[in-house]
Amino acid sequence: MNLFMNRKQPALGVSSCLLGMNVRYDGKNEHHCFISSVLNKHFELLPVCPEVAIGMGVPRAPIQLRILDSELHAIGVNNHAQDVTTALQAYGQQQTIHARAICGYVFKSRSPSCGVSDTRIISDHGVSAGPGIYAREILRALPWLPVIDETQLDMAEKKDNFLERVFSLARWHQSVAAPVTVSCLMNFYTTHYLILAAHSDKANEALSATISVLRDPLSHEVIDDYLEQFHNYLKMPLTHKDHIRILTKLQQRLAAVISCDEKERLDIEIKSYRENPGELVLPLQHIKRLADSYNLYDLARQTYINPTPAEIALRYCKQ
Repeated sequence: MNLFMNRKQPALGVSSCLLGMNVRYDGKNEHHCFISSVLNKHFELLPVCPEVAIGMGVPRAPIQLRILDSELHAIGVNNHAQDVTTALQAYGQQQTIHARAICGYVFKSRSPSCGVSDTRIISDHGVSAGPGIYAREILRALPWLPVIDETQLDMAEKKDNFLERVFSLARWHQSVAAPVTVSCLMNFYTTHYLILAAHSDKANEALSATISVLRDPLSHEVIDDYLEQFHNYLKMPLTHKDHIRILTKLQQRLAAVISCDEKERLDIEIKSYRENPGELVLPLQHIKRLADSYNLYDLARQTYINPTPAEIALRYCKQ
């Protein structure tokens, strides 16, 4: 079943139990209020429980991850003869085809099927941690897809970075039409120039070099490699210092064209943000207005100073 295609809103895949659905092995849920009460206002949330999807039922015998004969298996905690590895892998591979249309995925932490990085893996040598079987297939096939678990959503920097990448991928889906061409990649890259500069001094040079050697028609593999490279640069959370650095560069660029009164007002707003990190949206919106007023087209189209209402609500306003 195609759970992700043809959505009217930007969509997020979400582990069903996090939305309050009683699909856990014990018949209970792991309801997360931020997901169901805040994210649902801005995204279409698409619930998925891979264990239910492969027919395990509710309630059901719990499973765990074990290394057997050097291979990772999902087997019953109490009945080691129960092995659902192949079924979970097949379902994950099926869903990776459809998950290309979503903007991110919120997984259940520590789940043997859905854990992102902290699922217990038992072996003869002890206990380690890694992704669940289903999540592993999604991560392997779509390394550029923004993913997070509910414990990380409770960490401000990780949540903001996830949302930044989600909104970037949403812009990709909205602006890059098939067939994807070199021109599409260049346009997407140039409108994200400031975002990339905020994350890394090397990002723009590297992506520009990547695009410069490409020729149409582009294969799916080349497009995926570009998306992975783009999102790898965005994976490091932005700090207050990063934003100040970019705002200062923008202030210096505008100084040559704007009036004294406008310089003073912008300086006040940037100083306010320097002292109060919760005020970033004010200088961003002011810079956008100035760019429009002075016909600075290349600056006005930068996504960094064009956050959507949803992005403002989720990233720049107190929840």
